[in-house]
Amino acid sequence: MVLLKAQTDWPRWLAVIQTKANHNSVWNHIKPTLDDDEVRQELLEPSPPEVKTYSTTPDAIPAPTTKSLTAEQLKRYELDYKVYKDDLKK
Repeated sequence: MVLLKAQTDWPRWLAVIQTKANHNSVWNHIKPTLDDDEVRQELLEPSPPEVKTYSTTPDAIPAPTTKSLTAEQLKRYELDYKVYKDDLKK
């Protein structure tokens, strides 16, 4: 833990933050200063899975719903949806 009592403590604190951010692959999204040739990396929200991707009739009208999926298709959809929710939390 770094205690910020004076301005001279900031570089050490920032180094701790940078180490943790690099470990979690987010430093390029949050670093406070950029070089002239650098562009801040944008955080992109993950896309949810679409039911029609799992359907054997993706272009059906009305559009496929989870109720129209087979048990195996629904299982794959639910697994991908769980991964999506986990990614969204990150």
